[in-house]
Amino acid sequence: MNKLLIKKVLIEISVNDITKIHADVIVLPTNNRLLPSGFLRSRVITLAGSKVQRECNSAINKINQLPKGQAVITSGGCLDAKSIIHVNIPPLLQFHMTNSSQSDPKGMVFSIWNCLKLAESNKFKSLVFPPLTKEMIGYNVQSCANMMLSILNKYFIEKKTTTIKKIHICLETLPEYEAFENEMENLSQASKT
Repeated sequence: MNKLLIKKVLIEISVNDITKIHADVIVLPTNNRLLPSGFLRSRVITLAGSKVQRECNSAINKINQLPKGQAVITSGGCLDAKSIIHVNIPPLLQFHMTNSSQSDPKGMVFSIWNCLKLAESNKFKSLVFPPLTKEMIGYNVQSCANMMLSILNKYFIEKKTTTIKKIHICLETLPEYEAFENEMENLSQASKT
């Protein structure tokens, strides 16, 4: 299963290059200074061009630093995406190390919700996400899949209306894909009971 419908929002997964997915906006993890850090962010910002980093610098000049869980938006620069949402994901070491569904990583919830709200306020219809905890110490892909899909499910179930029509989760490896596929299947089964 690589697609799941939550209300009228299509959630899709694939192994792909995040910069090649057609979407209104790319969601990109960042640090509190919006600087290139980590492989994924550095690659996307490089492909987007210097205009995007200048926009990031301008945003930081106004706010000094991006608080954990918060997001800002820039243009997509040279990318096909209209915009990039830069989100400062808080560390979730306990969640990743334990792989426990009892963990309560509120930072991830706030981070994803803030991205979705920012997308809606800009009337975006499609977003592409990477696995948001990919470059963190103690990263556990199954935990990430469970958390991301659960948060998306809760958000769209609770929304009466949304401009968002599609969420694409772009993965880099087959093991990542299999973990997200497994969690999609679990979510689909749970929604039928």
